[in-house]
Amino acid sequence: MAKLTSTTTHGVPLLHLCLLLLHIFSPALSLETTKLRGSCVASERDALLTFKEGINTLPGRLLSSWEGQDCCRWRGVMCSNKTGHVVKLDLQVDPDEFSWASMSSDISPSLLALERLNYLDLSFNNFGGHQIPKFMGSFKNLKYLNLSNANFGGSVPPQLGNLTKLLHLDVGGNYYLQSVDLVAWLPRLSSLKHLDMSYVNLSAAVDWVQALSMLPTSLRVLHLSGCSLNATLASLPLYSSNLTALVTLDLEDNYFHGPIPDGLLENMTSLEELLVKTNDLVGMIPKTMKNLHKLKVLDLRWNLISGDIAELMERLPHKIQSLFLGGNFLNGSLPNWIENMTSLSTLDLDYNSLTGSIPSGMGKLNNLSYLDLSYNQLVGMILEDHFTNLTRLEMLDLSNNSLTMGVHPNWIPPFRLKEVDLSYCKLGPHFPAWIQSQTNITFLYMSSAGITDRLPNWFWNVISQIQYLDLSLNQISGVLPMTLEFLSTAEYIILHSNQFKGRLPKLPMGLWYLDLSRNYISGPLSLNLGAVELYYLLLSNNLISETIPSSLCDQLQSLEALDLSNNHLSGQLPECWTSGNSFRAKSDWRDVGSNLAIISFRNNRLSGKFPLFFRGCQYLSFLDLSYNNFFGNLPAWIGTRLPNLAFLLLKSNMFSGYIPIKLSKLDQLQVLDLAHNNLSGTIDPSLVNFKAMTLTSLYH
Repeated sequence: MAKLTSTTTHGVPLLHLCLLLLHIFSPALSLETTKLRGSCVASERDALLTFKEGINTLPGRLLSSWEGQDCCRWRGVMCSNKTGHVVKLDLQVDPDEFSWASMSSDISPSLLALERLNYLDLSFNNFGGHQIPKFMGSFKNLKYLNLSNANFGGSVPPQLGNLTKLLHLDVGGNYYLQSVDLVAWLPRLSSLKHLDMSYVNLSAAVDWVQALSMLPTSLRVLHLSGCSLNATLASLPLYSSNLTALVTLDLEDNYFHGPIPDGLLENMTSLEELLVKTNDLVGMIPKTMKNLHKLKVLDLRWNLISGDIAELMERLPHKIQSLFLGGNFLNGSLPNWIENMTSLSTLDLDYNSLTGSIPSGMGKLNNLSYLDLSYNQLVGMILEDHFTNLTRLEMLDLSNNSLTMGVHPNWIPPFRLKEVDLSYCKLGPHFPAWIQSQTNITFLYMSSAGITDRLPNWFWNVISQIQYLDLSLNQISGVLPMTLEFLSTAEYIILHSNQFKGRLPKLPMGLWYLDLSRNYISGPLSLNLGAVELYYLLLSNNLISETIPSSLCDQLQSLEALDLSNNHLSGQLPECWTSGNSFRAKSDWRDVGSNLAIISFRNNRLSGKFPLFFRGCQYLSFLDLSYNNFFGNLPAWIGTRLPNLAFLLLKSNMFSGYIPIKLSKLDQLQVLDLAHNNLSGTIDPSLVNFKAMTLTSLYH
């Protein structure tokens, strides 16, 4: 307050001066406030409403707010605070809501009334193969245009070359764009900084090589993945290019073949990301790649790159942060000096032929958050030194090597993993106690890890956020909880080939896949399994007894695979066109088990006639009722209602009567086993003409 009452150099109190200035300028302030609160320009509002009438792809809630006078308050519309003109139109559809089934008409040219528009995003809509409108080239102020993944077809209009202020252009993901004459429009976009044409078929484009040689020197980001270029990298006009500002170059999934030429990228001194995965590149990377001093990300996954891993890493700039080399033919051992690559945050070397041990210096890479060395031929011990400073590690995959974890039983790791795969590493015989500290874990794979211990009580609390759990092929013992509903995020639980006991627990509601086969699960099946969207239920080779409850019929609404073989089940299968006490009409049979592809009740004590509800299983390819007590005639509808049946195994039952001639209509049938039944009569000649039986079979 003392400062406000102090005087100016002219003796006027400062407080009075402030009040005077506020009075003088208050009309201007009031006018500016009016502009901020005012509605949009009427002609532009009308143009937007006309556009809305001509389009039906956008989800209703995106355009449901387009009501009232002030279009500046409509969702996806942004206006200038000073003029009220529409400057931004963001109508991107959430990719999860995208629907190929919904179609829209051409985009209304009424949008041309938005003369001040500088940002337009129509990505992930569905324009039904319509051409990109020519009038798009008339938005003189447009700086950002995103038409990606919007099902546009035809050619890219050359009028886009009129957008001389354009900085960002994305037309990627439009698979049906054809005759893309890049030369006609691309070289005129001299201000362009970001160009994405991913998954646009440029192989048929007119002079695409020439067009790429004329890219604007201002370009910073270039995405050309999935463009079917089918050429050598040497044919690309990159040697003579002046793309010195380019930061990201994406050439993934293009059928590029041959070696990576020396000096190909030497002019791209600003390059930070080089993405060339899923091609057919061969040989070693060039020595000149070491000169790309700003390179942070190199992705060469799933190529034919070969040679010694140490030599390859010597050819990289030491400040590289993310290195993706999985799915190649690299050999040799990881170099001891890897500890000097302190900027590494991601190291992906899976699916190669690396040998030797993992150097302990790996533990000094304190920026490392992602480490994948799976599917190699690595050997030796994994010790605490390998993780000393890996405080940022979130993803660890050492699976499918010959590694042994040799950490102290009381070791507490410095990291908090989210994903870990140690399958086929030797972790046992005790259950690894350090897992108790990994409370953020969402993916845990420890299959075939030599664990012969009892599952600790703390385990289920630790994995409360789990999505994918695989402890299969161990000898882990213990009693499963009565319910697993608390694993609310779980989608896959794979515990087969262990020694778990107890009854089948109630399952998480969102579970998709459960494999508890080859354990000691006993008792009857629960009347309420939970898991309303369960696709795979695999419970073979257990001690499950009594009858199959009719409540399983409700589970059949989503199931694709049901395996209850080698248990102690008895009685008849439930009549699945009834649910509880309510009768389900026979016309609804297709709703029951309509998604089932695999069914096995093999080796139980089940009885009854051939189940009628199979009539609705039109996608059924594998059916095994062997070694039970089923009886009665084989229905002729098997040959017509089950057109995809490839394996029909009915051995060792009490089926009687003739073999239906209509079985010959099963064009996909590869294996038919009717041995040890009470069948009679003659075998029709048509039953020996199963053409699919001449194919190689996976059945043993």
